[in-house]
Amino acid sequence: SLQEAAGTTATVSTATAARTPGKPRKRRAPDGGVGGGSGSGGGGGSSVSTAGGIRRIDEFYSANKPLVSLPPPPPPPLSAPTAAASRQHQQLRRRQQQQQWKPKQRRWPVKLGQHRRRKRKTTSGQAKETSATAAADTGNHCFNQERGREVLRALLAEKSRQERRAVRDRCRENRLRLGQFQIVRHGSDLLDKWFDGFAFEEAHRRRQEIEHGKERIEKERRLWMKRKPAAGGTTTKSASSRSTSSAGKHSEVDADEFFTQLEIYDIQRQALVKDEKDLRDEVEKLDRERNVHIREMKRIQNEDSSRFKGNQELHDRYMLLSLLGKGGFSEVHKAYDMTEHRFVACKIHQLSPSWPKEKKDNYIRHAVREIEIHKTLQHPRIVKVYDVFDIDSDCFCTVLEYSKGCDLDFYLKQNKSLPEREARNVICQVVSALKYLNQRRPPVIHYDLKPGNILLGEGDSVADIKLTDFGLSKVMTEDKFQADSGMDLTSQGAGTYWYLPPECFETGPEAPKISSKVDVWSVGVIFYQCLYGQKPFGNNMTQADILRNHTILKALKIDFPQSTPGNCKVSEPAKNFIRRCVTYDKRLRPDVFQLAEDEYLKSKAQLKFDTTTAAYSPAEVGSGGGGSGGSSAWGLMPPPGPV
Repeated sequence: SLQEAAGTTATVSTATAARTPGKPRKRRAPDGGVGGGSGSGGGGGSSVSTAGGIRRIDEFYSANKPLVSLPPPPPPPLSAPTAAASRQHQQLRRRQQQQQWKPKQRRWPVKLGQHRRRKRKTTSGQAKETSATAAADTGNHCFNQERGREVLRALLAEKSRQERRAVRDRCRENRLRLGQFQIVRHGSDLLDKWFDGFAFEEAHRRRQEIEHGKERIEKERRLWMKRKPAAGGTTTKSASSRSTSSAGKHSEVDADEFFTQLEIYDIQRQALVKDEKDLRDEVEKLDRERNVHIREMKRIQNEDSSRFKGNQELHDRYMLLSLLGKGGFSEVHKAYDMTEHRFVACKIHQLSPSWPKEKKDNYIRHAVREIEIHKTLQHPRIVKVYDVFDIDSDCFCTVLEYSKGCDLDFYLKQNKSLPEREARNVICQVVSALKYLNQRRPPVIHYDLKPGNILLGEGDSVADIKLTDFGLSKVMTEDKFQADSGMDLTSQGAGTYWYLPPECFETGPEAPKISSKVDVWSVGVIFYQCLYGQKPFGNNMTQADILRNHTILKALKIDFPQSTPGNCKVSEPAKNFIRRCVTYDKRLRPDVFQLAEDEYLKSKAQLKFDTTTAAYSPAEVGSGGGGSGGSSAWGLMPPPGPV
């Protein structure tokens, strides 16, 4: 077959040459050339011949390179060791290719000095190349970091715009339903007056309908009682006796019908009472929504008039997102820290340019003192201070820890009161923070402890709180504080009067003395307000009225209401704890350390733990164990039982 293939190939090549015009045929020389005409290879074809006969077919293919190449024969099968060696070789070859392996070039021998100079040049070149690479990497890193900041800044700005748009749309929708402020003229002044929306008008209309229904039922019941049958008239009467008499004003009715109608009146009245309760719950819900609505309207108004509206970036680090609140001379903005990548609260203090220099210096000194005290406080129940920097000559900023929830004052306005267990949890956390303030050196008196300065965590619960606003705090240094009498109150008249003890209102030739017992009184007032939804002293009075009427100086005894807004029961130990906190005589009032050890503030698990540890004293454990002698360390826990 191979010979036939060779003859066919030679025939095809000869025919191709014959069809090509202008090119004569080539003849093979007697020593192996290609010839034409008739030969031994067949008529009209070409033959392969030599002096010794026909050549081998493989020699013919190697000399003439046929048009159609045959596939190479398959390699012989490898044995197991040969196959393993082949795989190792392939893996080594692949690894060398990946590492871009290059064979070492041969270096001609040089003199020692030339070799050192060459090495020195190579080292300096490598150092330059390394420094250039490091500089390029640093530049790329800075470029990538700046690019990331730009992307993050754009995302935060877009998110802030979406949130502002959603809040304003929701506020616009609630204006008709809940109400809005309108400017009215009062004499020569223009005042903002609140007008309720249609939801409150509908609730007022339903309340009037319920009142009219109750009056109607009571009136019909009184008229029906006049038709009450006589005693013993339970038997059925004739139709003539039940008819209207010309002499009588009302006709007599059957006893069964009379009492059935009374039952109907009672059922109707109970239905109206139920509707009235449901309406009252609905109005309370509307009140809570209105409080949030009013708060948002004021916040939006302050945000639109703020100097720092928009998404400004302060100190090339803090990007402002939204306004949280505004006080007398400061604004608090929610911001994002572009360096630490966390949300923070930026408190911006703004001084009026029209203020005299003494007032500015006093405010700055007061603010710097607050910051210096606050920066040294590190406690999980106290808001942290991260940074302080100047914005301009009349403005500086304090960066604080951000809290997602509202303050306790707004929470009480929404929910009226707290159950005793939740209120005690709040007080325990406040006392823990106060204990830390008095353990540090020098100790600190908060002096402005109130629900507005207690921030709540995220959500609608009061499980986690933090203290803030140390603007009126007092540092009890050794030169100012005496253990028996306390320290002088230099800022009398400052603070929130509802939560201050009587000694802060004393007048005389000498300044009143205060100590940490000021905060203990505030704790009792806050606990009372959490339980009963009102302040114990001067509840519906202004600070001016409290000061003029000497309300706190007359607070010799505290009274407890019969019920709470949520109809929650208040235990007697809770009332006794409040009485101890608001003891009028400061010498009999406990301090912060004594309050922290109060039995009422200890949880059931802690009381159980204390009882268990007290049952196993070191002496008892050491003397037990069959006279073998025990270690005193087991006094903190029960002795180990058998394994």
